[in-house]
Amino acid sequence: MEEKRPDLLIRSLEVVNRKYPNARIVFAGEYQIKYEGTWQRHSELVAQYRRQLIFLGLITDSHELANFYAACDVLALPSDSDCFALVQAEAMLCGSPVVSTDIPGARVAVSETGMGKLAPRGDWRAFGETLLDVLEHRSKYVRSRDEIAAVFCFEETVNRYEAMFYQYSKD
Repeated sequence: MEEKRPDLLIRSLEVVNRKYPNARIVFAGEYQIKYEGTWQRHSELVAQYRRQLIFLGLITDSHELANFYAACDVLALPSDSDCFALVQAEAMLCGSPVVSTDIPGARVAVSETGMGKLAPRGDWRAFGETLLDVLEHRSKYVRSRDEIAAVFCFEETVNRYEAMFYQYSKD
């Protein structure tokens, strides 16, 4: 289960605002999940930075989602835990570099492609500095769609799983 950290991302604006005072964080997806209580816990922080926050809600159309990713200067994923965030590969395929917390699963996409940078888990200042670095040197972190597709190739992934299952089924 992924634990989202909107507070970490919003607080990182303090760092980003030094260079980009008009920066915006655009949230796509469900964010008012009642059993999590995330937004209720961070309502003061949301109110403090409200003019810089945009909430799109859940995007269900694949073309709209691809357009969203392509419009991002950087995709930020400040999770505390994650298995493998498909959102990273999707954003990279649309040309957007990723800043993610350095946690198992989430670090894979960035490490395998070089299309982004990792920040220490739970450190909003470091996350903000990492965002700044990617924003200031964006071309350093962008790879072609073909390069990303080669890393996250569906057929290759299935073949690897089949080979692994076959290998362990013989033991």
